[in-house]
Amino acid sequence: MWRRPAIAPKPVADTVKSRPLTDISPRSIMAMYESDITQFLKALKQERPSLDAEQRQGRALLWDKTPIDLDERARGDASRVAQKPYVYAQDK
Repeated sequence: MWRRPAIAPKPVADTVKSRPLTDISPRSIMAMYESDITQFLKALKQERPSLDAEQRQGRALLWDKTPIDLDERARGDASRVAQKPYVYAQDK
């Protein structure tokens, strides 16, 4: 049976060498923590500085729409032909 290998956590004292472990608050430890995803995103943005502009262009393409002209919308709604309840019926 396959088992996940045990991964030993890094001791906090090894990552912070300026002060003893007893002087460090949990908040300051978490303030120094940076997840793998955050590190990846920072590296990606350094490699591709135009990424933010590309994301804005994609958002504009898919989500940002032109304003609706209410008069044109009202004319379109008024000119719409009502659909019959059963479209395959033949009127005689």
